[in-house]
Formats: sequence, C-alpha cells, structure tokens
Amino acid sequence: RGRNDDQLGHAIRAFATRAAGVYFLLWVVGFGLSVAHALRQKRVAADFYRKHPCLAEFALNVEGFPPDATDETRIRKFLREAFSTEALEVSVCYDYRHLRRRVHELLEKVLVEADVRAGTYEPGLAAPTARLRHGLGLSQEERSEILSWMRPASGGLRNAGHVFVVFPHNYDLHSCRQRFEASCPSGGRALPPAPVLP
Repeated sequence: RGRNDDQLGHAIRAFATRAAGVYFLLWVVGFGLSVAHALRQKRVAADFYRKHPCLAEFALNVEGFPPDATDETRIRKFLREAFSTEALEVSVCYDYRHLRRRVHELLEKVLVEADVRAGTYEPGLAAPTARLRHGLGLSQEERSEILSWMRPASGGLRNAGHVFVVFPHNYDLHSCRQRFEASCPSGGRALPPAPVLP
C-alpha cells in the first residue's frame, strides 16, 4: 500500500510539473502575441493617421473664456484680431450639465434619424423614444427649445471656458501659432485677456 501511495504521489507531482510548464509556455506565448498585437495596432493607427486628416490638425483649443462668452461673432472677431488672420472659425464649448438628460434624449432622436436615412436600419426598428407621430427626428417644438438654450437671457447654455478655433488648412494653424508665439510676450502661452461680454 505504501508503494502505491508513493507511485500516486510521484504521478501527481509529475503531472503538476508538466501542467506548470505547459501553463508557463502558454503564458509566454500569450504575452508575446499580446505585445505583437499592440505593436501592430500602434502601427495601423499611425498609418491611418498619416493617410486620413484628423480634426486635431485643423483645430486649436483656446481656454479661459468666461461663462457668459457665448456670442460666436464677438469671439470670432476677438480671435481673428489676436491671431492676425481672417481664415478661422470658432466653435464654443457649451456647459450643458444642467440639461444633460434632455440633451442626450434629443441627441438620440437626431442620431436615430441619421441612421435610418443612412440605411443602417428600418424606421420601424427605431427606439420608441426616438419616434415621432409623423416620422423620425426632432419636432418643431424641440427645435424651438434648443434655440431657446442659445439665448443668454433665457438662462440657457453658458461657455464651459473653451472655444475651438478651426482653420481651413493645417498650415494655417501652424503659421498662426508661430506668428502668435513670436509676438506674445509670455512666450505664446496665453492670449490677451478676452473682452468682457455683456
């Protein structure tokens, strides 16, 4: 009986050693494949970035605007003077936290309508919350509601402190940045103070 116990113990230890070796080998192979996949993904992303223009190549995030700075015309005029160019447009980053649920609800309707128009799926498959009695998308009342958010007097949306400056070409962005940095006494780290908007 003692000899059988020794043989059983030896067999279990031998199996455990083989299993540990196989698991270690699988771990090494899996780790190697993971690293190879990560390197490939990095290369693919870099190739995609070289072949396809990205918004970051045309836009600049300017920070430090007060919450009441929502007039795009005045902001555009200010930034065109600051950058000494007429070749730019602006997009205000609005703080919509107090309307988050409503914004997401309306955005869902807009996206469903776009998906149906693109043929992604049939109108009958659209979520009930995105459907209207007379079709998909936003109703006239919802469109009016959104426009009311853009009026400062109504307590609507406020500036989140950021404005995106969009240039027509990436070389416009680079030349404006170089011109601005060369003329800015702070080394190009800040624009002059934004005008106080009523």
